[in-house]
Amino acid sequence: MKKIKKEVKEFKSEFRKKLVEFIVGAFTFTAALTWNNTIQSWVSSSVNSIEKTIPGLQQWMLDLFTAIIVTIIAVVGIIFVSKISK
Repeated sequence: MKKIKKEVKEFKSEFRKKLVEFIVGAFTFTAALTWNNTIQSWVSSSVNSIEKTIPGLQQWMLDLFTAIIVTIIAVVGIIFVSKISK
């Protein structure tokens, strides 16, 4: 009987930990979606400015520019968060 109680207690503890991880993940995902919209808006406005400045750019060039900018922002963000968490 003690073994069963111990296993139930361990299960409850592990369940709570996983539930907290799930909830934190959900909040993180929500924040990431919000930042995604913000970054896309900023990049879109930058691309529009570039289109006006340099006429004749093809869509793939603009997509490449967008991907590079978003990657740079993501890498800087990851480095920043990594340094804060240490």
